[in-house]
Amino acid sequence: SSCNQKYPSERPVTVVYPLMKLAFVCLLLLCTVASQGLKFLDVGAPRTGTQTLFTALEILGFNPFHSGYHPFERVASCDYLFQNGSWAPVKAQLDRYDAAMDEPFHLLFKEVMQQYPEAKMILPLRDPESWYNSYLHFFSQHVIDPVKTVFDAMAGITHSGGTSLLQRGALRRRQN
Repeated sequence: SSCNQKYPSERPVTVVYPLMKLAFVCLLLLCTVASQGLKFLDVGAPRTGTQTLFTALEILGFNPFHSGYHPFERVASCDYLFQNGSWAPVKAQLDRYDAAMDEPFHLLFKEVMQQYPEAKMILPLRDPESWYNSYLHFFSQHVIDPVKTVFDAMAGITHSGGTSLLQRGALRRRQN
C-alpha cells in the first residue's frame, strides 16, 4: 500500500499552506510506523503554519514541541547551531517529543536525518509576499523595535527567549 512507501531521506515531504492540506498530513501521520524518538520535523520557516501543524499533531495523539510556545527551550539548539555547543542536550530534548517545529529546529534537518532516519521531514510552503507580510505583522506585535533587537542580539541581549539568539547566530555565520 502507499503507506508502506519509503520516502528518500534527502527529500522533504512538501505540503502547501494554508492548512497544509491537512488530509495529506493526517494520512502521512497515520501511515508512520511507531518508532522511538522524533517522528516528524517541520523544516519550514516560522510563520508557515507551524501552529496549525502543532495542533493537528496534538489532535492525532502525538506529542509535538513548538519552540514558539516554549521560547527559552531554544537555548540548547541555538548553542549547538551558533556557539559550537554539544548535540547531546538537543538530542535529549528531541527524544522527549514526536515532532519539533519552529525556529531553530528547521535548521537541524541534517542532524535529525542522521539521528532519526525514520523521521519524516515536512516542508510547508507559503507565498513569499504573504509570508513576509505575516512575519512583519508578527514582529510588529511582539517586538517593540526590530532594528534595536538586531543590535541587542549583536551585543548578546536576548528578547523573546531565543529569537535574538537566532539573529546573533545568523550574524556570526554571515561574518565568518
